[in-house]
Amino acid sequence: MLIDPVVCKSGRTYCLLCISKHYQLDKPESLFECNTDKILKIFWRNLQVQGIIDQQIVYCLKGPLCKWSGPFERLKNHYEKECNLRAYLCPLRNCSMKLYRWELNDHLDSECRKLEFVCCYCRLEYPASEKESHLFDICAEAPIVCTNKCGETPKRKDLEHHLQNECKLTIIICPNAAKGCKFVGSRQSVLQHAEAYGERHSYDGSQRCERLAEKLKCLKEKLKRQRMINQNFFLMCQRKLKCEISEICRLNSVHKAKAKKKTNSLSPTERNRSRSRSRSRSTERALEQTNTNLSDDWTGFS
Repeated sequence: MLIDPVVCKSGRTYCLLCISKHYQLDKPESLFECNTDKILKIFWRNLQVQGIIDQQIVYCLKGPLCKWSGPFERLKNHYEKECNLRAYLCPLRNCSMKLYRWELNDHLDSECRKLEFVCCYCRLEYPASEKESHLFDICAEAPIVCTNKCGETPKRKDLEHHLQNECKLTIIICPNAAKGCKFVGSRQSVLQHAEAYGERHSYDGSQRCERLAEKLKCLKEKLKRQRMINQNFFLMCQRKLKCEISEICRLNSVHKAKAKKKTNSLSPTERNRSRSRSRSRSTERALEQTNTNLSDDWTGFS
């Protein structure tokens, strides 16, 4: 059968594919009797023969498995767009699987490992195997049902803000809790409560403010008295400390005088040893006495 029939100037009809291959040979065999075809190499489509060929009844190239039959002019369209037995390469990148037309949709929907889908919410591409987990657990732009079942569907990223500031079923306390109101309920019921008891909240708030003012006044008076007591105690401790220091100095001077008399009768080496011993002992006794007095004063004050 001629495919794409063409006619030369001499009136001969050839297949366009065959005549094109013939001229591509280095030493083409002599297929023509007319030298005009060899020289000019000019051809025109033979529409009359093409019309006859197009009306011929033919069968699918996949016959007898494919039962299609029809005019030749529809064969190409059937084979490329309709035949379920034609093998197709997966259109996705890096996937080399060949499938029939009827298998291709299932392969693209679930089987192909190279399949990617574009999220309809965040507009980003992800592997098809992660579609469900992305939509139902990860996507921040996907709408989800409020956990309080209030009927709203906020975005996943806005759920916490919705629960804290918008959800009608979130349990909150009355905004007048600072005024003494102890009502607790859903946001919707709390708003209704605040509107219904607005005057009562104002009265309770004023009473609470008066009580707080009286309490503050009492605390200020207690603080003033405590400051005076602390100041007096500090002055008393200061005076006692001065007395103790003066007593220590007096004892030290007396001890030095006695030690000097004693050391005059000793050799120089024994004299130095006795001086160091006497100094350390007197200092220790003075410090112990001072600590004892201070602890007694603090215990009596407390």
